[in-house]
Amino acid sequence: MMLTFLDDVIKEVLQKEGSVLRNTCVIFPTRRACLIFRKRLAEANQKPVFSPGIKSIGDFVAAHSGIEIADEIPLLLALYDVYKKHWPDQDFARFYGWGKMLISDFDETDKQLTDPARLFTVVGELKKLESAFAHDPESLEWIQHFIKSLNQAEISKIQQEFAKSWDRLRMIYDDFNSSLSKKQFGYEGRAYRQIISQLRRKF
Repeated sequence: MMLTFLDDVIKEVLQKEGSVLRNTCVIFPTRRACLIFRKRLAEANQKPVFSPGIKSIGDFVAAHSGIEIADEIPLLLALYDVYKKHWPDQDFARFYGWGKMLISDFDETDKQLTDPARLFTVVGELKKLESAFAHDPESLEWIQHFIKSLNQAEISKIQQEFAKSWDRLRMIYDDFNSSLSKKQFGYEGRAYRQIISQLRRKF
């Protein structure tokens, strides 16, 4: 029978640490992997032993960053408060889908330790181009529309609103994270960036 990855991890842990596991911590990508590992480890031991620390990477980072990882709804409500400063007439129902996408994007931005200022500037410019040429996939017409758009005094109201939303991404990101600091919770990526900042200050 082929050994699974978890079986390999159990074998290595037991070879290195023996039955004294109380000072060992094993970190996995997901909580589900933690549960399966705990079950497999119990099955692999013939006698009772102290279990090692078993954590998902998200729980590990949250514990050491000092940031409580919030569920989706509190995060969406906090982001909606920021969003209303820019678009006071938008209701939560219309915001919901966009808000989920934005939190996911902010989360990935922080997990990758990307510079938000540079990222959102580039994204904003790319989205303006996409907005300007969304109706014309052909190369020649694309170029013609591009030249035309440079000479237009005004673009459509939809294009203006679309461009505004991307232009404001950096402000929304900063205001959102400032709000989360006051509320003392956050999303996973924010905790990742926090713990890396702490480590860089130490080393």
